[in-house]
Amino acid sequence: FSAQKNVGAIYGWLSVSPMLGSFFLSTKVFSYVYDSAMAKQLLPSSSVADQSGILHQTTDDVFCTGGACFANAFWAGALCSLVSAAITAWLAKRCTHLYDYLLARVVA
Repeated sequence: FSAQKNVGAIYGWLSVSPMLGSFFLSTKVFSYVYDSAMAKQLLPSSSVADQSGILHQTTDDVFCTGGACFANAFWAGALCSLVSAAITAWLAKRCTHLYDYLLARVVA
């Protein structure tokens, strides 16, 4: 796999991958985490609010407000960010010799 021969394909994937990642995180991961937090707080019967005001339920709609509903989704996003930062640091360290080589060619 030569980078010079596949510049277009590499650039295309670099352009598309953030969109695919955000779509996957928002539709699969965050919605699952939010729905599971909401199911834990689900009140029996049709109530307007519980004592802390976290869950509201009417006859048709169920929605969750407050930090308790979004805390796990936040931690899932933070974990994904930390994993991607670790992978980026690993790749940067792995490619240090290439950066040194290219810098020597540009400076010389």
